[in-house]
Amino acid sequence: MPDRVGKVWYLHMSSAARAWALAVLAAAALGRAAGAIDAADLPQQLDLTRLTYVDSEGKRRGVVLQAEEARVMPRTEQVVLRTVSLQLATADEKGRLELSCQHGQLDLKAGDFIGIGRVRGLTPDGRRFETERLRYDHEAGLVTTDAPVVIRDKSGTLRGGGFLYQVREGRLKLTGGATVVGDQ
Repeated sequence: MPDRVGKVWYLHMSSAARAWALAVLAAAALGRAAGAIDAADLPQQLDLTRLTYVDSEGKRRGVVLQAEEARVMPRTEQVVLRTVSLQLATADEKGRLELSCQHGQLDLKAGDFIGIGRVRGLTPDGRRFETERLRYDHEAGLVTTDAPVVIRDKSGTLRGGGFLYQVREGRLKLTGGATVVGDQ
């Protein structure tokens, strides 16, 4: 049996709004599968609260995203988010890269994510990082930022002009220069 790829939405809203949202999302999914849906048939936007989005492949969850508020734009397959947490699966499945931020944008077609505002993260090996913005490129399996970043681990604190994190390999590389900050 082939592995299944799936996207699951958990919608927290009133029963009437949930029924309407599920009908819209189901129509979009069925239409895409059949190649028959016209973008003009989709609503321009759908506002949600307490959204959970899961993108999986087989038995493995690739992405788990939660947001306090979300605006889904079915016609462009974009989701604008507020108060966001995101987990990305790593290659060895021993852990996940965990992120949180004030605002985000999810591209449903590509699976890419942009986080903006007080972006904080935790790597599976325990390194914590802070920056103001970052981008997750789903196809490349990369989380990157060119904004200043602070990384803390058991050996100390590093500052850099940005970083590149290879999600599948679990490797973090500072870019734009690095400085070791003495703990005081």
